[in-house]
Amino acid sequence: MLSLQYLIENSGDSILDSYTYSEGILAINLHLGDSDKKVLIEIKTDVMSFKNYYLDKIEEMYRTCRVEIQELSSILSIENGIYLPSNDFGKFMNEKNEL
Repeated sequence: MLSLQYLIENSGDSILDSYTYSEGILAINLHLGDSDKKVLIEIKTDVMSFKNYYLDKIEEMYRTCRVEIQELSSILSIENGIYLPSNDFGKFMNEKNEL
């Protein structure tokens, strides 16, 4: 079994083979770029956002990706347990670009 650290470090130029969402679980099938390994990542979530333009394409250049984990609290402020973007337009654009 691959560790999360290994996956993150070796996920550059991975290809999204497929994804499914069922019963609150997002399952992502990736073909790791240089190692020729295939991995299944399962994430429990009820919130997702997709840009279907890219996901509907069959060409590999549209399905090339990498795995990255970011701590939202280092980018966005938290008020009453809710992540909030900045009220300042310039800071808001920086936050958007970091996500």
